[in-house]
Amino acid sequence: RLKSTAAQLGQGNLAARTKIPPSSNIGSLAAVFDTMANDIEQLLNQQRDLLNAVSHELRTPLTRLDFGLALALSDDLPAASRERLQGLVAHIRELDELVLELLSYSRLQNPAQTPERVEVVLDEFIDSILGSVDDELENPDIVIDVVLDCAVERFTLDPRLTARALQNLLRNAMRYCERRIQVGVKVCPRGCEICVDDDGIGIPVDQRERIFEPFYRLDRSRDRATGGFGLGLAISRRALEAQGGTLTAQASPLGGARFRLWLPS
Repeated sequence: RLKSTAAQLGQGNLAARTKIPPSSNIGSLAAVFDTMANDIEQLLNQQRDLLNAVSHELRTPLTRLDFGLALALSDDLPAASRERLQGLVAHIRELDELVLELLSYSRLQNPAQTPERVEVVLDEFIDSILGSVDDELENPDIVIDVVLDCAVERFTLDPRLTARALQNLLRNAMRYCERRIQVGVKVCPRGCEICVDDDGIGIPVDQRERIFEPFYRLDRSRDRATGGFGLGLAISRRALEAQGGTLTAQASPLGGARFRLWLPS
């Protein structure tokens, strides 16, 4: 029971306790373990609550600043002043985007959140996701292929969480590919596999796990213009894990990176 509880805690079930009676031969050990589990649960809940509170509080002054600068830009201004104000607006909107990403990540950390289960038509689902990121494709020469290898056309998943994960993976591929991105979908009795491949420079083997850590960015993407905030891949993994799935990084047959998304049936 102690071993099982330790495994559950490791998988994110912070409410797991041994419930071993004090009269047991390992009663004192179990009591210390349960106390430790209580402390960990309280600490992580406090951290999550603080992140939520700070993020919500930040949005109010950011909105005021954005509105104030928009009013200032409506006046007749010298070109240099207008350019400086437009730069400030861009920085404020970047901060607002970061706050939204933090809130998204914080919500996905909540073990009480139950994923929605909806049957979707896979080709239509993938098409809708591609359509949602199509406007962000800066290079018109980039080709996105979709390869469906499905004995069935439908699969049950959480459409909101899965779409969020795939959107982040596609945006990542758009940043680093040369000319080609491929989305491959396979369904078998055990589950659904979706792979997002690109023909970019790939990810070093020793960093394929670290890229899923919040705020971690590879050296090649230290520039915010290309590297984002370092939260997209962390959010994608949490969105899959919330559904009992996985997200891993591998080498792609196209020469760049492959992100393998797996959802169980």
